[in-house]
Amino acid sequence: MRAQLIELVAATLGRAPSPEELTNWLADLEGGTELPTIAEEIMYELGGVGRIAGVNNTAILVNAYQNLFGRLPDNTGLNYWLNEMNAGRVDLGNLIPSLLAGARAETGNSNDALVINGRLLAATQYLDGLDGDDSYSPSAAAAAVSAITRGSVADSAEEPSDLYNPDAGQPDPAEPAAPTVQAVTGDDFINEDEATAGFAVSGTGEPGATIEITKNGQPFGVVTVDENGNWTTAIAPGFITNADEGVDIPFELLQKDASGNEIGTESTTITIDLTDPAAPAVALNTDTAAADGTTSNPQMDVTNLEAGATWEYSVDGGNNWTAGAGSSFNLATETTYNAGDIQVRQTDEAGNLSTVGQSGGAITYDATAPALNGAVVVNDGGDGLNNGETIVFTFDEAITSFGVVGGSITHGGGVLSAGDTVLTFTSDGGMTTGNITLTGVVDVAGNTANFDETIA
Repeated sequence: MRAQLIELVAATLGRAPSPEELTNWLADLEGGTELPTIAEEIMYELGGVGRIAGVNNTAILVNAYQNLFGRLPDNTGLNYWLNEMNAGRVDLGNLIPSLLAGARAETGNSNDALVINGRLLAATQYLDGLDGDDSYSPSAAAAAVSAITRGSVADSAEEPSDLYNPDAGQPDPAEPAAPTVQAVTGDDFINEDEATAGFAVSGTGEPGATIEITKNGQPFGVVTVDENGNWTTAIAPGFITNADEGVDIPFELLQKDASGNEIGTESTTITIDLTDPAAPAVALNTDTAAADGTTSNPQMDVTNLEAGATWEYSVDGGNNWTAGAGSSFNLATETTYNAGDIQVRQTDEAGNLSTVGQSGGAITYDATAPALNGAVVVNDGGDGLNNGETIVFTFDEAITSFGVVGGSITHGGGVLSAGDTVLTFTSDGGMTTGNITLTGVVDVAGNTANFDETIA
């Protein structure tokens, strides 16, 4: 055990231990203390490769390689030991002994073994040559070890290739992945249903690492990243209450490896919204011709929409719903909708669903202009229009008005049977033949048509 302790100090601190240190550590070993415990003490308390806050495992290994072997790690070796540390198989207590054993293994680098063997021999010879404990000098003990340089013992033909280059910002593929957190409930909003049912917070991280979660700066829970790099923790039903309405709750994640070393942080914020949005309103954009619910304009306008909300509409009383866009939608041509058929509802950013808004009365979308229903009847006795003789236009639907009577005949005006399908033109007595033109014939929906008739 004496040789192991001398080598451990020479490799970690770059000097031979003092006789007093050696005596105390040997006594500790005989008393049951394990070598990794002493190794960790040397690293932390005596200024070795000890970890300081914020230094990651890569920095520890780079420092260790330089202290032990006088070189930067090769990427293969660095990645191997990083994996061992991140998985918890190697910690700060057994790191240096593990690296020393690895250098002497059959798969190790022969020049690394020459360096540590040479420094062990130099430290041992220095201690054996002391004339009592008082003759120990830390500087002389360090000089004896530092005299064994890599250049003085290494065979250049056996030097490793592909050395890690931290100064060039060379990426390390084995560096632990920083933790991530997925959007909570998909949108980082908690709505009333999610608060009632409970939900999960999930993310990714380094396999085997632990994620310490704090909520508003207070400890919330600890979860372990599984072998596939995923983690999740449940938020119990009722954890979010009405008192949290409108509050933004920050969650912070601290990822630690199996040895408790920090290997990354992440944070997220969820917004609590437990209030349903108001019902939207829906109405005809234009009730053409008259305010009677019959229109030639199919556009239905949707109002009272909450910012950021999505909305949908139904034209069959809520049995089927269609996603809306903008702030309007169109009705189907030549269709009559009963009161309550046309409905709208909205879902806010958090996922809360409003009550239904609906149109008041029945609505008919009529997009077809009036047409003649059969022949035009000319009551002129075959000799042109005399005073009081008529032309009768019969349409396929009710007519509400007409605009101008014109053409090549003399006329005095027409008589409209309001709200019916018949429009009668009565002559003013001019015995004239030719064409009569009827323009601006309007139906109940406001659709307009023009007609032309020849008078013999």
